[in-house]
This record gives sequence, structure tokens and C-alpha cells, in this order.
Amino acid sequence: TNQTLSSFPFALLFVFTLSLYPTDSISRQNQPLTGVLTLELTFGSEESNHQPNFLLFRPVSVAVNGSNDIYIMDEDMVKIYDDSGNDIMTMGRRGRAPGEFYNGNSLTISPMNFLAANITRSTNNHGFNLYGPDNKYIDMKNLRDHRPLIKLTENLGLSFSAIRRIVAINDNEYIYSCITLKDNENTVSSDNILVYENPDTIFVIARHPFKGNFSAGTFKFIGHSAFGDLMWNVSKNKKIVFSDTGSDKNADIQTPYFTLRIFSLKSFSQTSIKKAFIPRKIDENLMETFADRLWFSTNDTDDDKDRARKLVREVVKAKEYYASFDKLLVDENIVFIVHNKESGSEEFLVDIFDIDKETFLRSAYFSVKPDVIKNGYAYRIAENNDGFAIIEKYRIDPAVYIK
Repeated sequence: TNQTLSSFPFALLFVFTLSLYPTDSISRQNQPLTGVLTLELTFGSEESNHQPNFLLFRPVSVAVNGSNDIYIMDEDMVKIYDDSGNDIMTMGRRGRAPGEFYNGNSLTISPMNFLAANITRSTNNHGFNLYGPDNKYIDMKNLRDHRPLIKLTENLGLSFSAIRRIVAINDNEYIYSCITLKDNENTVSSDNILVYENPDTIFVIARHPFKGNFSAGTFKFIGHSAFGDLMWNVSKNKKIVFSDTGSDKNADIQTPYFTLRIFSLKSFSQTSIKKAFIPRKIDENLMETFADRLWFSTNDTDDDKDRARKLVREVVKAKEYYASFDKLLVDENIVFIVHNKESGSEEFLVDIFDIDKETFLRSAYFSVKPDVIKNGYAYRIAENNDGFAIIEKYRIDPAVYIK
């Protein structure tokens, strides 16, 4: 059975909103915590005495399992370390066969410890390699010719383009976000859809357009998370937390807010939480950063390139404000909303929620922006003083998880 969420049986779907807007008394009463991260471990460089194939070159993604083993996508393989940064094993190699990667760029480990690893970069990715909790290879999944997904997107008037991110609940139950496209003569209409699939059903949980899309010649600019994106993650209790950080942002109203939507895979019910936030103005340097980093094809003329750069500057200037937040991370039942850094600030404001209780807990300032949070620790890909790639592991003050 193929269904969108909007057509799911009403008996299974009801919506309740817990609003922290406009009278957010908790956030007024509690000042954000500070000094909550303590660096406990760095590894990945020659200083860590790794075997040669465990040295980090250009890591692009990090994930952590329930035993605190650390998984790194680097050099088209998955490098695995224990909780102290010691070498364990590697999986995969460069190539296009099952179990191999070609510019692999994303890792996720589900609450049930299944690993899904994107085969190639997100703009051209159609599949993923799947591993079990014991790190044994299961299969390569290719969604380009996956009939249930093709039929689902066709019914929405869209065409599947690429997988952005996937979480494997087990070996036949998945949640994934996809880029879908509809080309017009002068613009690129692209939607980000969030899909749930098991052997019996497939349906869309959320659908949101990318912001700031356009084309010039063969060049296509398909949004950027700075302007807004469909952010999502999965909790231990099989709750999908998601937010469209572009449409929720509204700097013109008196009290701007963002909305976290919570979809339960146990009850197929949806709830939501609204939280006030302070809009951050886009740094003017971002305009030139985007314009300078555009990639073109050999068919693009100089006029096409100049037009694309001009359009990028216009899009960024018109946005004025960043999206409502930058990252959505989950640790067990605790959600961390990482905001964009305020101009002149050295820290990131983080809002913390208990999604099982549907409650805002408190805010804290983080000295770094984590890539993943697991079992009370924050991890990020960084560089040491010599410019070599490393992984940093920070202990999070337990007060952040206040109940």
C-alpha cells in the first residue's frame, strides 16, 4: 500500500500541539548554561599512533553506535574506532560494487545500531550500503529503480533525484529524505521529501520545497541549508523529529518561532512543539562565498556563469536572515537544536527538548558545533594546529539533560 501521510487513516492520525509561543515562560526564567563541553579525546592524526589506514585524510561524516564505537567515512571506506579512539576495523573500499563507495559522504547509525552509508555524494546518490549491529554487511540498496518510491514520487508529480540521508531501523524498515525535481524553463522546482518505508507500505511524512532555487544554462542551484532545509532525526523510541527551518522562520512577526514536529512510528500520531528564537542576520560574506564556490559544466558559457553568480548574490541578499536553526541532533529521547552563530559570538546557542515528554528543557551555549551527539558525548570533525583532520570528543555536562 502506497500512501502519503495526508491520506493515512484518520483513526491512526491525530495532531496535538504543545506551544511554547508566544508565552515561553521557561526560556525567560532559565538562562542558558555555559561551559558545558569538556574536550576528552582527539584522534585520527599521526600523534594518535594509528595504523596507516586508520589515519584520517578527509573525513566527511561521523556516527556513533550504542557501545560508543566511532564510525568515520573517510577515503571511501568506513573506519571504526573504539570509545578511546583505538583502531578496530575498516569496511568497504573505493568502487561501485556492493559494499564499495565512490565519494561516499554520509553515515547514520539507527537507535537499533544498523548502519546506513551513502554510496556517493548526496547530489548524485541513489543508494546506500547497509550493515547490521555486528558490522556484518547486509546489502546494497539502490533506490533509483525502486518501484515503490518511483510510484510514490510520480503520484506527487515529482521525479526522484537523489537520497540525502537514510536511517535504517532494521534491515527492511527505513526512513529517508530525498531530493525530488520538477524542471521548468527558467527555474528548478525541487522538493525535499521525508519517506517512511517497510515491506508493506510507503508514505510521505513531510514534503517541503528547497529555498532559493534557480538555473542558469546547465547550472542548477538547489537551495542551501542556510536558507532553510528539512531537518530530521530519529529517537530511541522510534519517534521521527523534523522541522522545515525555512518556512518556520518568520522574522517579521513580533515573536519568531520554529516548530518541531514529532511523528511516532508506534502510534502513527503526530504532535508538535513551538519555540521562540532570535533571528540571525546572514553574514554579508556568505554572498560572495556562494558565488565563488559555484560549480559549472563545460557547456556553461561565461554569460551563464556571470548570470548564476549574480543570481546567487540576489538570492542571498533577499533572504536577509538565516534559517531558524542549523542542526537537529538526537541523543536517546533528547533533541538538540543548534542555532546559527550570532555575529561576533564564539559559541552556539543550543535549545534542548525531551520529545517523549514533549517538553522544552533549557538552553545552553556550546563552544563547538557537534556533528553527532550520543550517550552524553558530542563529536565533531575538526583539524589540529597543523591542519590535519582529527575527531574531537566532548563530554556534555549532565545538567544539560535536566529532567
